[in-house]
Amino acid sequence: MITEKGISNGISILIFASIIAGITSQTYNFVSTSGTDLLSVVIFMLVIVLILVVLSVLLVKTRKDIPIVYARQGKVEETASLPIPLNPVGMIPIIFAVAFATFPYLLSQIIVNTGSQNVMMQNIARWIEINFNIYAQQPGPIAIIVYF
Repeated sequence: MITEKGISNGISILIFASIIAGITSQTYNFVSTSGTDLLSVVIFMLVIVLILVVLSVLLVKTRKDIPIVYARQGKVEETASLPIPLNPVGMIPIIFAVAFATFPYLLSQIIVNTGSQNVMMQNIARWIEINFNIYAQQPGPIAIIVYF
């Protein structure tokens, strides 16, 4: 409905809301465990978010004007240009990249949790679980390279 009413892209707003919900819970956990002043954390986060919004808008609005040259009876006349956006597809490549990077780990989780009888499959799934876990506190080098 958000997309149909022309407000914005509905999926992007839902992803944004999910990220904001995660940030607020992480901020609360950080402040409650570290004893840091809540106001300074909130101000720092607002500055970072403002910088990211400005950079995102600049990236989305950036375009390259390619001149269109029309030739008529031996004379060259330049009358128009074709605006090509720098990032025409938005967040789609990032979403697919994250999905492809996390797929082996999620598949190994399914294999380990279902208790497959194949020992070799269990060993491979455990190796993938250890080396491809991008959700760990300190992911391994293989996970970082694949995620990058």
